[in-house]
Amino acid sequence: MRETDNKSAIDFATKETIYEPTYRELVTLSKANIRQLLTIGITDSDEHIEKHFGGEIGLIETIQGYIDLTEGLIDLFKKEVQQ
Repeated sequence: MRETDNKSAIDFATKETIYEPTYRELVTLSKANIRQLLTIGITDSDEHIEKHFGGEIGLIETIQGYIDLTEGLIDLFKKEVQQ
């Protein structure tokens, strides 16, 4: 990144209040996504799951991705609390 690009980013950030969610909030949102995906797996038709996730394996892989994300966010939260 060029120095001028960085300055623009700094100027932009100081002109507006940008809300940045905490790691705790991100963990909560990620867990909510996992619950929603599990609900889809239980209640939605096979056709719907096939259309949006490429089948049950695709849905499982999506859920696993959110589980991995949640674990990473928890690690970041723990590091943030220790500081």
